[in-house]
Amino acid sequence: MLPGITILISPLISLMQDQVKALNEAGIHAGYINSFLTDVQISRVYAKALEGAYKLLYVAPERLESFGFTEFVSKIEISMVTVDEAHCISQRGQDFRPSYLKIVEFVGGLPKRPIVSTFTATATKEVKTDISCTLKLQNPKIVVTGYNRENLYFDVEAIKKKDDYVLEYIKRHSEDSGIIYCATRKNVDALYELLSGGGGSRDKISCRYGERFIEAIALFLDENPDSATSITDNEDVPEEKVRVGKRRKNHKDPFCLNPEDKDRFECGNYYLLSEIKDELNRITTADNVKHIFGTDIFKLLTQMGYVEEKQIDGRIVQIQTELGISKGVITVDKISKIGNKYTVLMYPPGVQREIVEHYIEIGGQVESDDERKRSQYVYQKS
Repeated sequence: MLPGITILISPLISLMQDQVKALNEAGIHAGYINSFLTDVQISRVYAKALEGAYKLLYVAPERLESFGFTEFVSKIEISMVTVDEAHCISQRGQDFRPSYLKIVEFVGGLPKRPIVSTFTATATKEVKTDISCTLKLQNPKIVVTGYNRENLYFDVEAIKKKDDYVLEYIKRHSEDSGIIYCATRKNVDALYELLSGGGGSRDKISCRYGERFIEAIALFLDENPDSATSITDNEDVPEEKVRVGKRRKNHKDPFCLNPEDKDRFECGNYYLLSEIKDELNRITTADNVKHIFGTDIFKLLTQMGYVEEKQIDGRIVQIQTELGISKGVITVDKISKIGNKYTVLMYPPGVQREIVEHYIEIGGQVESDDERKRSQYVYQKS
C-alpha cells in the first residue's frame, strides 16, 4: 500500500456510502465527505483522516475549493489522487462538468505532485486525449478493458402476466441471486408480498428502496423544483392531486441574509472570493436557504460591473473592470506550493458591504414573496 492517503474524486455522491461500506467490509479503511453529511460529521471525518484511520477518502469535485478541505489537505500526505468518471473533464464528452476543471488547480497546488489515476467507462479517443492533456498526466499507462462482459447480457421480453412470469422465472433460478427493479414503492411492496407468498421465503427476499438514490432525486428536485411536471404510476390519479404535489414548497429559497446579519459580517482589509463566501454562509440566520458558492458571488459582481472574464493566451481569466478598479478591487500575484504563478482578485471592505446589502435585499424579497403566497392561499381557501 502507498504510505499516505488516496483522495478519490467522484460526482456520484449518492453511491459513496455504499462504496465505502463495501471497501471497509473488504478490509480497506475508507471514508467519504459529501453534502448529505452535517458540518459536525464532516469534522469527524477530517479528524479521523488526520489520525490515519483512512487510506481512501471519497469527495465530490466541488469539495476541492472549500476552505475546510484545503486546510485539511495541507496537513496530510496525499499519495494518490484518483479521478472517477474522468470523462466529465472533457468538453467534448457527453457529460462535461465544469467542477472537474478544479481538479487541475487542486493537484497543481499540492506541495508534491502525487500519483494521478483516472477511470472512465465512456471515453472516445478525443475524450481520452482531453483527460490526459487537461490533467497533465505524466507518461500515463493506459489500460483499455473493453465494454464486453461475458457474464452480462441484455434481453427484452413482451410479458402479459408479469406476476406469473416472475414466479416461474424464480423457480427456474432457485439457486441464483437477482435484482428486480420496480418503478414505485407501491410496486416494490406488492412484489415483496407476491414473492413472500408464492416464490420464496421471507429470509431470502430483501426489499430495499435504494435510500441513497431516492435522496439524490430528492436533492435534485429541491434544487430544481420546476424540472418535474408530474410523476405518477397510475393513470387514474387525479391531475389536481399531481398539481398540488408540485406546489408543495419543499425546495430551498435563494441564499439571503436577514437585516441583523449585517453586523455579524466581519469585514477584512481585503478578502478573496472564497473568504467572502465562507463568511456569508457563516452569518446567515435566514431559514431554508441554499448554500452560496463563489460562482454565485462572482456572477453578482459581474452584474454590478466590477469584474469580468476574458480570454488571455488561450485561458479564461477573471479581471477587474475600470469600475472595479475605482471601487478598490485589486489583483494579487501568488505562487502555488509547487512554484506556479497565478493571479487572484481581492475585494475591499466597501465591496464586501455592498455584497452583504444585496443579499439582505434578496432576503426582503423572499419574505415578501412568501407573505404574498400565504395571502393567496388564505384567500383561495376562504
